[in-house]
Amino acid sequence: MFKILVLLTLYTPRDDAIEFQNRDRLSCMRFLRMGLEDVVPDAKTIWLFGEQLTRAYAIKAVFADSDARLKGKGYLAMPTQIIDTSIIAAPR
Repeated sequence: MFKILVLLTLYTPRDDAIEFQNRDRLSCMRFLRMGLEDVVPDAKTIWLFGEQLTRAYAIKAVFADSDARLKGKGYLAMPTQIIDTSIIAAPR
């Protein structure tokens, strides 16, 4: 479930959208270590898990610990961005 929250943080979709992405994208399934036959948590379950961590004042600590571990291994976690390049002229 924590890895699903990581995906929410990186891609910033809604809970129901991340449920779809976890079912649809092989990269998400691989990150979550799920197979095609595995059951993906539904949007309500994802939301409730995040709410429980937030109410327990644990979500910041959990993400800080995870971020520190990544930094210790030389990684920097950053949200993804989608950039519309349709107005940029192609080089000649």
